[in-house]
Amino acid sequence: MNEYKIDSNVPAPPAQHGSSKYPWDEMKEGDSFFIPKREGRTARETGNLAYMAGRQWLWRNNIRHLKVCQRLATENGVEGSRIWLVNRVGNWRKGRKK
Repeated sequence: MNEYKIDSNVPAPPAQHGSSKYPWDEMKEGDSFFIPKREGRTARETGNLAYMAGRQWLWRNNIRHLKVCQRLATENGVEGSRIWLVNRVGNWRKGRKK
């Protein structure tokens, strides 16, 4: 006999996404922000975290005409990455060679 009781008609709670540490909600196409390198990580690793968070945010909010772009940068002597929200031009997968 199973030790777990099965319940019917119990609604699932709504999905909850915490607020982002990055300013995705405030950004428009062409906007960018600088993220300094985190302690114990490279500038690339730090930028990758923000890049992936941006992609997830776009996907969750069903925004398909924009994409996130990342480049390593040094600003005011601080290493880090600059992250942009840019327009997705055409179907970039169409011309890919296998």
